[in-house]
Order: sequence, then C-alpha cells, then structure tokens
Amino acid sequence: MRFMDGLEEWLSDLRKIYSTDEVRGLEKFFDSVIFVFDDCDYFATPSIFILGPAEIEQFIDAYVFIATVVLICFLVWPDSFPRVSCFVAWYLLASTVVVLFNVLFLTKLSFIGPVASYERTLLLFLVNIVQVVLAFAILYRLTLPNLNPWKALFKSLLVFGTIGYPERAEPIVGIQIATDFVLLAVFLAFVVGRLGR
Repeated sequence: MRFMDGLEEWLSDLRKIYSTDEVRGLEKFFDSVIFVFDDCDYFATPSIFILGPAEIEQFIDAYVFIATVVLICFLVWPDSFPRVSCFVAWYLLASTVVVLFNVLFLTKLSFIGPVASYERTLLLFLVNIVQVVLAFAILYRLTLPNLNPWKALFKSLLVFGTIGYPERAEPIVGIQIATDFVLLAVFLAFVVGRLGR
C-alpha cells in the first residue's frame, strides 16, 4: 500500500515539475529528466517507497557508504569480474552526477524543498568525490592492466588535480576531466547558493 502511495507521490511531483512556473523552458525539461533519472534508483529498490523521510536519509547514507566500499573492492580486484567492475564504476559515476544535479536543480522547487542539512550535503558531496576518483581508478586499471591499485588511484588523483594523466587512456581521461568540471560547477553553485541565502 505504501509503495503505491510513494509511486503516486512521485508521479504527482513529476506532474508538478511539468506544470510549475518556478522553472521554464530548458530548465523545466532538464529538471524533469534529472528527476526521472534520479528516481530510477528508487525503482530499482522499490522498498524505498515504504520508508519514511528519516529512514530514507539513513538509506542514502548506507547506500553511499556501501557504494564506496564496493568501489574499493573492485579497485583492488577488478580482474576477478572485469565486466561487473566496469559496469559498477560507470553506473556509480552516472548516478553520482545525476544525484548532484538533483540536489542543485530540484531542491529549489517549493514542492520538493531544500536539503535537510547543508553540512550533511557537503559531507555526502565529499564522499561522492572519493567515489568518482575510485571509479576512474578502476577504469584505468581495466584499461591499463599493468597498473596496481595504488598507481591507478594515484593516476586518477593526478587527473582530478589536472596535474597529469595516464598514457593510452585518453578517452577515459577526457571523461574524467569533464566529470571533474561538473563536480566543480556543482560545488561552486552550492556554495554560491548557500551564501545567497
């Protein structure tokens, strides 16, 4: 029963995004797409609809922690399940970017409301940065098999800091640089938005 209520609430929020005057044009379209993509994780785990707001925050905290541990494991042992580790790395990268866009764009809508805590949001953002670095380290290890976990992590940190990059992995480096710019833009928008309030 609560699942159906959660689903109805989700559909109601999607309709509100479509009909609201708080956003227009391209931003309305972008907000709708981000809302749908962000909640795809919820549909992958339907139990989220039976949780209350406090339980959802605990679920998110646990999910972020578990995702980080899984990335560390795949960094150390990527060759055991190369396709799975590649899929998990790309999936977590994409979901991280979508969630960050969600926090940045959707929390300003009156019917969705602001984040519960700016400090918690900042902590989760820092963990997201760690996840991005780990995910790209996994991808570097899969692309360049001669890298051990520490060297792959170091190469990923070099690209994150725009100091250097691993040879023969230019496509992944380009994607990491683009992702890093998105992270920087989200962080700056978050800080400027917080100062504006």
